[in-house]
Amino acid sequence: MQKAFYFVAESATTAMKGYRILNRNGISARVERTLPAKNRGGCGYSIVVYGNPQMALEILKRNNIRVKSAI
Repeated sequence: MQKAFYFVAESATTAMKGYRILNRNGISARVERTLPAKNRGGCGYSIVVYGNPQMALEILKRNNIRVKSAI
């Protein structure tokens, strides 16, 4: 199984938008509630990405999806 990378989003809406954009671009992702211990100033929702986190982050940035932090 591939390692999961967590991108903490600004809001639940932003997380959902990012998830849809990544899936349309062929990157396996889902939205998940972020544990309080791992939440570093985000909204409490993360985009969980499997595979290449650098490519996913580039796609999110190109589509103006702000990521608060990466776990």
